[in-house]
Amino acid sequence: MTGKSGQYAGEIKGPFRAPEGVLVHANGTVYVAGAWSGNVVAFKAGKVVGELKGLSSPHDLVATGSGDIWLADAGNDRMVMITPALEIKLVLKGAPYNFSGPRYLDLLSDETLVVADKYSHSIKLVSIKPVYRGHEVLTVVGTGKPGKGAGVFRTPEGVAVHNRNLWFADSGNNRIVRYRLGR
Repeated sequence: MTGKSGQYAGEIKGPFRAPEGVLVHANGTVYVAGAWSGNVVAFKAGKVVGELKGLSSPHDLVATGSGDIWLADAGNDRMVMITPALEIKLVLKGAPYNFSGPRYLDLLSDETLVVADKYSHSIKLVSIKPVYRGHEVLTVVGTGKPGKGAGVFRTPEGVAVHNRNLWFADSGNNRIVRYRLGR
């Protein structure tokens, strides 16, 4: 990209359909979440080097500082930690997380997981460091019922963390909301 113009540099095609998430990992591997194909495909230099099957509508991916990858496995109502070799390392599902269609995610600087949980109409902050006694839900923003206003969402999807600001795409309300973390 130069200014407002860019030059087409190529594309990645492979055994995925309806890509929802893409992650360019520090190891140089590109990971693609295929929502309709129910898989994550890993590419190196444009060639398939791995595939994780058996997922249901996987969406977003984010790498941790240690190199592991969090994946929103939306149709299975769970968050999955995978290794760069696409091996499942940890699954967060059921109580106390109660995910219902998690879509997009990001990490805070302390690697707290921030998840837009579409059908619970909420944003969930989940610790992933043992310092918090394992993997527990630290905060839920949203009432669990669709609505509009402060602390209320309707099918949130997008998440972006920047400094002390958390940005959320409140898709069902046609708005972007910002929350600020305390000191």
